[in-house]
Amino acid sequence: MNAIVPTPPLMGPPALIDLLRQEPFRFDLFRAIQLLERQFGGAEEDELPIRFAANQSLCFPAHEIQRLHLPRLADAGAEPARLDLNVMTLTGPVSALPQAYTETAIRSLRDRTPGFAAFLDLFNDRIATLLFRAWRRYRLPALYEHRGLEGGDAATSALFGIAGFGTGHLRGRLSVRDEVAVFYAGLFSQQPRAAISLERLLADACGLPVKVEQFAGRWVAIPAEEQTRLRLSAGKGGDKTPTYNRLGVDAVAGARMWDVQGQFRIILGPLTRRQFMDHLPGRPGLRRLVELARLYTGPELGFDVKLVLHREEVPPCALDGREGTGPRLGYDSWLASLPMLTDPDDAVISTKDIDWR
Repeated sequence: MNAIVPTPPLMGPPALIDLLRQEPFRFDLFRAIQLLERQFGGAEEDELPIRFAANQSLCFPAHEIQRLHLPRLADAGAEPARLDLNVMTLTGPVSALPQAYTETAIRSLRDRTPGFAAFLDLFNDRIATLLFRAWRRYRLPALYEHRGLEGGDAATSALFGIAGFGTGHLRGRLSVRDEVAVFYAGLFSQQPRAAISLERLLADACGLPVKVEQFAGRWVAIPAEEQTRLRLSAGKGGDKTPTYNRLGVDAVAGARMWDVQGQFRIILGPLTRRQFMDHLPGRPGLRRLVELARLYTGPELGFDVKLVLHREEVPPCALDGREGTGPRLGYDSWLASLPMLTDPDDAVISTKDIDWR
């Protein structure tokens, strides 16, 4: 499936329209229709602001589009654009009707009585319009570009459902765009979740080297009522509160325990200095990363993020008087008088350190 790539700022729609006007033969027919539709729009959702006519000629067609007639700026709202086609027409170079009809149309135009050709163009316009709609209907990128997220087409709705966003109130809550769920619906549909799939999702979405370390381990606090203790009284009618003091069964020394099954670690890097700073607490890069990871893994597992800075990007440690720009202990400050031999990986960020406001 092919999709229109968003144009850069220096090559916006006006420049493309000028190129289409000057050299229409360089454009694919359906791409040219999409461009004209985006430029001029339509009175209704499925109405094309374009009319189609046949190129009344018997010459061999080198291109799909022979010429483009654009309305003048003052008449843009009244007169639609018109494409003279060499294909998908009743008459012309590649005609569906016998050649005699094309010859008759050419003769009528030469005699300045275009009624016959104009009558055939009524059918040519309808045929080209229906073919374009059929082409777009079965190509998800083209349909998505036309209708967008809220267009309600069956394919996009199904992909939202696969990704877990089947109802509208679940969308628009994250800092990442909802299109992410549609684009990676194949990964979101997999059960159970896999570490390699999470790596691919984050690496592709963030454009960074990503590795997932499984069974990273974490300390889990034990509620006071579930901590091991001795029973204060025994016997009939005594305290029946569980004490969790059976050795080898439920006894734990301390107020916390080490859990290796419920925690994994996302390792980013080696990163450039700019990438590293964008994934520190309070920066948008870290928030996007954590939201994507949480969206994929769900709330069952905990994780943290380890940032690896490229050794050549390590900055000198210096105090900075500007608020919020100085080095932060444990994140981006290193006391090194000589170049580092390895990439520093000291910065480990817990998801609890993220400001979600």
